[in-house]
Amino acid sequence: MTVDLDDADITRAVADVWTRLEPAASSYLMTDRVVARRARRRRRTAGIAVALVVVGVGGTAAARAVLGGSAPHAVQTSIAAVDEGLPADLQLHPDATHARSVAASGSSVLYVADLPDGGHCTEVAIGGRPKGAVCRTAAQLASDPVELTIPGTPEDSAAAPITVAGRITDPIDTIELTISSGARVPVALGADGYFIVQLDASQSAAARNGLRIEARAGATSVVSRDLTTAFASETDTLEPIAVEMVSGPNGLAEVSSFYGTVHVVGATSIRLVAPDGTTQDAPIAADGQYDLTVPAEQRAAYADRPGRLVVLDAGGSELASRTVAAVTYWVRSEQGG
Repeated sequence: MTVDLDDADITRAVADVWTRLEPAASSYLMTDRVVARRARRRRRTAGIAVALVVVGVGGTAAARAVLGGSAPHAVQTSIAAVDEGLPADLQLHPDATHARSVAASGSSVLYVADLPDGGHCTEVAIGGRPKGAVCRTAAQLASDPVELTIPGTPEDSAAAPITVAGRITDPIDTIELTISSGARVPVALGADGYFIVQLDASQSAAARNGLRIEARAGATSVVSRDLTTAFASETDTLEPIAVEMVSGPNGLAEVSSFYGTVHVVGATSIRLVAPDGTTQDAPIAADGQYDLTVPAEQRAAYADRPGRLVVLDAGGSELASRTVAAVTYWVRSEQGG
């Protein structure tokens, strides 16, 4: 049995993986890269651009003081780590040593490091703590003039402050956040379209029920995006097969296991279909949990071709399925490789 995917399948699968899967894979897009880890961060980039002298809510003087300065060692280390575990052909080589601050708001600072191809990696640090590097090649930047990042996992705690950062390269005059309470939070624009805005406690609480960002040129709306879904629970109980994976042990080109939960009535077992068509089955527990260990000889195969997870009923009929692969497969697919 082989797994054949057309371009539409790959597009859907890539989008699904980056927004739902959150393997250690986000090492390409976000920090915290430890090979062979059960990562669960969601990719929070929708693409929007902003400022350089930022400020939004709080601390104009403090913001100006840090702009243009060198990134602290912790931020440089986090940005440099985007290449850890990736094969040479997928490494981005960010110039982490020369990363500099381009926007600040309250205790949040946005840093940028250049890529050799003209792209860049951005990193938000809150209270001096790096929250994850987001990298885009020159080709990716050219395809979308809007970058947007909400760092961390603000959905995990209703009390966690919300920071929104990014960049817009289209000509604009103003950027504004609108939250569910009806409050409008202006975002200061700076050089090269970078921005960052840190919401206060009451604004952050309201934003979880509704948050939109809009950029205008005069009276014309140039960018308008609803950001509310960024605060949805990590696990969607309506999703038929929720899956996470463990990469390694020899880098992000390998997969050592898949695990998660199944939310399908009548499901009794789950089958892993390897890229070469071989299969292995595992029971689904009463609470829907499953765990599949990938045989050592197949771990590297998921870097070149995807496999599938298939949910079966007691009679062996297929109830649901989804595509799975190694981190490097999805990175290569997103880069157009």
